[in-house]
Amino acid sequence: FLDAVNLGIIVPPEYYWIEVKLDKEISFNDFKNNIIISKKYENILNYIDILLGKLVTQKGIFWSQTITNVKNWKDIFDEAKNSIKKYPNISKFKFFITHSKTSNLENNKDNKVSELDKFMAYNHPAILLAVEQAKEGFDDPRVNIVGNLEPVKERSAHKSQQQTGRALRLFKNK
Repeated sequence: FLDAVNLGIIVPPEYYWIEVKLDKEISFNDFKNNIIISKKYENILNYIDILLGKLVTQKGIFWSQTITNVKNWKDIFDEAKNSIKKYPNISKFKFFITHSKTSNLENNKDNKVSELDKFMAYNHPAILLAVEQAKEGFDDPRVNIVGNLEPVKERSAHKSQQQTGRALRLFKNK
């Protein structure tokens, strides 16, 4: 790993850990109606907003464990986009969702292009919200932030390495 960084094959990673204790996945309505929950999410959104402001390439991937959770996060981010003064960086991003029911054209017959393909083709600030997609074998060198938006008790080292690797590809000015 360090050899690859020193040889200029990959960029050196920066790690940030945001831990919030929640008992379960939270729905968007829970977020809107529960002050304690929304305060916890506000802290996460504030931190994510700061990190998005540091991005060179303006592309990222956030994973979650379930389709419900990733949809809830999209609703939360869309709500945050309406608060330009509070979340100036989040408000610049478009959010795409990909999961087993949207990720390929066979399962997405209504659309000619999958959400993953739309994300790849989009040349403006964008975040891909994914469930078990874009982890291994995915290569968009413009991605320079990855994260997990899920309740996790423990994560395997291999899975973390695979996910982190999505953001280490070389790209102009990265």
